[in-house]
Amino acid sequence: MIPNPDKPLTCRAAGWLALLVIVGLSTLAFWPGLAGDWGRDDYMQLAMARLVGNPLAFFVHDHFVLPGGVFRPVGYASFWFGQLLGGTEFRSHALHSLILHIGIVIALFALLRRFAVDRIPALLACLFFALHPVAIGTALWWSARFDLLALLFILLSMNLAWQADSRQGKWPLIGSLACLLAAMLSKETGLLGVPAVLLLWQYRAWTGDAAKRGAWLASALCLLTLAVFLLWRFLVLGTGGSTIVGEEGLATVLFEGSLRWMELAPGYLGFEHGMERGLFLLALLSSVALFLLLIGPARMKKRGDQRLPLWLAAGVLLLGPALLQAPIVRLNALPMGAELGAVEAAMQSRLFYMSLAGLALLLGLCIQRSLGPLHRPVNVGLLLASVLLIGAMGSASRDHSRGLAEISRANALLAHAAVAAVRDIDWPPPPCHLVFEGIQPPPEWGIYVSMDSVIKALHPDLDALDHCFIHANYPTFYHFLSSEHADADSAPVPALIQNGRPLQRRTIGGLTIVHLQQLDALDAEARARLPRWELDSEGRLEPADTVDRASQ
Repeated sequence: MIPNPDKPLTCRAAGWLALLVIVGLSTLAFWPGLAGDWGRDDYMQLAMARLVGNPLAFFVHDHFVLPGGVFRPVGYASFWFGQLLGGTEFRSHALHSLILHIGIVIALFALLRRFAVDRIPALLACLFFALHPVAIGTALWWSARFDLLALLFILLSMNLAWQADSRQGKWPLIGSLACLLAAMLSKETGLLGVPAVLLLWQYRAWTGDAAKRGAWLASALCLLTLAVFLLWRFLVLGTGGSTIVGEEGLATVLFEGSLRWMELAPGYLGFEHGMERGLFLLALLSSVALFLLLIGPARMKKRGDQRLPLWLAAGVLLLGPALLQAPIVRLNALPMGAELGAVEAAMQSRLFYMSLAGLALLLGLCIQRSLGPLHRPVNVGLLLASVLLIGAMGSASRDHSRGLAEISRANALLAHAAVAAVRDIDWPPPPCHLVFEGIQPPPEWGIYVSMDSVIKALHPDLDALDHCFIHANYPTFYHFLSSEHADADSAPVPALIQNGRPLQRRTIGGLTIVHLQQLDALDAEARARLPRWELDSEGRLEPADTVDRASQ
């Protein structure tokens, strides 16, 4: 085996060196992305964060633009604190994401070390995750903060769960449960923390450890934490499901979405390096074999391998997202390919982000089991292959970061032009409307970025326009108002009709979400009365000549 890394004098230095390598290489791969700009859903999240006023509102209100869709208060609170610290400049928010990404890699490293994986295998596995384009792309897309937080809290919960026993006192147990709840409150994939943590505690219970009674108590508290989350979510959303699923049956959505996820996963986990099928197949077969070999407590007890629960928990993180991400995958997931742009690839990567962490854990465990004395040619070859794989991933990630920055900057020119065009206008009192004409959204925006969100996310004087309804020549599915103006008249644009009744406005702290009908539902005379800004031949937004702005 590898020489003992815990020898005097070398132990602490080796640990610090591993951390410096993680920080340095992660930063190197991520750095070009700092020159990027806001992406698709970012405008919506940033506008909401600026208007809500108090992050606690996310924990007690249905806060997604689609009623009954998702419940992610920790993620939205993170957006709120981000804009409080960094304002509307993208670079400062990207730096926050880099710090969070590095924290996740360190938590992954600590988890492997806690299960007696030596530093070299642990470092190689963590660099595989840290430098993988899926991880870098997910971290660079601000709106994927939910995924980062969910994974971070799961890893922290697992670290604390394995540390918790009768000798450590109650605080590791309390910390593990708190992190588990935070993971679930970050994103739905945080639910995977429950089986992952249960496996750690149940291993101790099954193997007759001295902490057996405490392990059963911890398992019961883990399930209680899950029940608290589900009840909390139900009380806030008013449903145990999600409107994202649509009208089709949940079983159909989960089955079809899971199959689609399994089809797409190899392309993302390999990221077009010619090894994706082999990597994913190896990880999948390893997980299945372990579950078959370790189906009973007696077998676990007989083998006495303290790493067994980590093998199983890694399998949960690898394959579990297939089920929990199934509704989104079925709705709009795209295959990895050369025709997929850097921005779109980053947005899609979040669907496989947690699976990449599970694959990294399996990789670390496999290297630990395979690696013997370093003088053996086979082990030198294994190390060399691992280094080459990580180098290829790092190079691909740096290119990916650069491409993402270039495309997002180009896309954001339209957003900044729109804000500049209306920066100094005198916004009228209610009813206040403004229409942007001639807008051609970038392909990555599509219909998902409204000019209402763009202006309210980036305008320096939000108080001057937080009562106005901003429209465009393409569909606008929701408008954001300050709750101070929650009753602002939307005439002549009527409220959206759902099930034969106007869709009610929802208030979340200082934010009110309003759903209005599209402008094409108005007659020509009513549309003509709305102030308009048009995109000229040079790409600048100017007041439309047909509008007498002084009379508005």
